[in-house]
Amino acid sequence: RQDDAGVTAIIQCVAEDNAGNSYLAFHNGDGGNANERLRIDSNGVSKFKNATGGQIWLGGASAHNAKITITDNNGTGNGSLTISGPSGDHLRMLSNGQFRILGTASNDPLYIQGGTESNASIRLDGGASGTDNSRIESKYNLALACNGDGNQSGRSIRFYNNTSMLMDIASDGKTSIGTV
Repeated sequence: RQDDAGVTAIIQCVAEDNAGNSYLAFHNGDGGNANERLRIDSNGVSKFKNATGGQIWLGGASAHNAKITITDNNGTGNGSLTISGPSGDHLRMLSNGQFRILGTASNDPLYIQGGTESNASIRLDGGASGTDNSRIESKYNLALACNGDGNQSGRSIRFYNNTSMLMDIASDGKTSIGTV
């Protein structure tokens, strides 16, 4: 415990029950009040506390380090989770669940590996319950491409309804519609 003039800080072990379980509480303040800022409970869960909102940083503060920042907007719950690297913020999840990919330094700001022609790499389930329509939209032109590295032959862009192919655009530009 430190109670010097202008310095208020406490680290304490507090009993949770009569079975010997305890938590560690870390307090600091403004010279007059020591407020709890971190609690590590008996099962190892760390709880960061800041009544007026704030940030939790995991990682370095220099420009060469990556960091994860959890921000609460004055205790309103309207915060965000941000993953940053040396060139700035890269991914942000807003309090409404929306993800924003913020990369501009890469030719591929979103790279997903996995899936097959019959198993989706990206799946859209529209509406709050996943039972509504979905759409993909672009503010400007929308380009669909295959054979992105130029090393494949005979690739095509295909459109399906469930497992039935509706349209095939072959690598030579020939288009088949209907029974393909």
